Amino acid sequence: MYKNILKKDLKRKKAMNAILLVFVILATMFVSSSVNNILSVTTALDSYLAMANAPDYLGMTMDKSMNIDVESIIASADSVDSWAKERVLFFAPDDATFEGTDKKVSGGTSMVQSDRDMSMNYFLSDNSILESVEPGKVYVSVSLAELIGLDTGDKITLEIADMTREFTLAGTIKDAVFGASMTSVYRYIISGEDLDSFLENEGASAMGGYLYFIHTSDLEATKDELAEPIKNFSFQADRANMKFFYVFDMIVTGALLVVSLVLIAIAFVVLRFTIGFTLAEEFREIGVMKAIGIPNVKIRGLYADMSRLNAEDIVAKVDFTGAQIGSSTFKVIITFGDTFEYLGVVGTCSASATVTEVEQE
Repeated sequence: MYKNILKKDLKRKKAMNAILLVFVILATMFVSSSVNNILSVTTALDSYLAMANAPDYLGMTMDKSMNIDVESIIASADSVDSWAKERVLFFAPDDATFEGTDKKVSGGTSMVQSDRDMSMNYFLSDNSILESVEPGKVYVSVSLAELIGLDTGDKITLEIADMTREFTLAGTIKDAVFGASMTSVYRYIISGEDLDSFLENEGASAMGGYLYFIHTSDLEATKDELAEPIKNFSFQADRANMKFFYVFDMIVTGALLVVSLVLIAIAFVVLRFTIGFTLAEEFREIGVMKAIGIPNVKIRGLYADMSRLNAEDIVAKVDFTGAQIGSSTFKVIITFGDTFEYLGVVGTCSASATVTEVEQE
């Protein structure tokens, strides 16, 4: 009787079980990769800001709108551990033109500064820290380069007030404070000599301002002591805000995690109904087995084995070569076809899994 039940069940629902298997495998893969990416981004963000020497509090001022001595107030604040400033010139985003393309930056804020007063670490493409800029050269934010499609050696023309200068792109910088896509702030770093040439122009100097980088161990006390300057800041952000700027960069990963959880839920719903339909169809056999005294535990075990045996003749080989675990890449091969025996009945297709580590390219 057991053998007949198994044979009947093995002939049905092969396609359903195969689809269910693929669902579970894909959902598990998506969940693991999504969780890994989210954990990597969130835990690495604090380290990134620390390595960049990002401030605990940032304030932006514009010369034409300031009527108090910000620097004296910051210097006299007891809660401020240290502070620094960057001299910047603001200009309209479309006042920057790029050789070989009609693309322009629309919206956001663009500013140019010199290499003399870099108050935090700006990382180059090779992760080294920008130390200086040659005259006639310029470094731009990675987000700007990707937006326009810039490459090293391209020509960039900046027009500030009635003064125009052409620069050669020397590379890109990773800006920990304004580098997130959410901020839409584009930074240009030139040499001190080139910035002086702009500042000598009266019209350009009127578009100047400062970025104040404030380091403190008591943020709330600092905000209280700097209440007056804060009212005059055109932009301000603390560490929490800086982290929030990167939230949009994790949306895709978060969406993938949600989709993965939905896939797993669907897989379990399908599994529940598949088992339910199987039991409903076999109510006579179940009744006979109970009538002849077979314990419920053995009956449940028999149908659990049938769920595995339903995958007979299916050979599923799934290679996952992109999943990251630590710094290693793993290849997972799942193969069905092993021999299984239960209550004297021999079948095939219990699952086995092989995991081998392979070198990354």
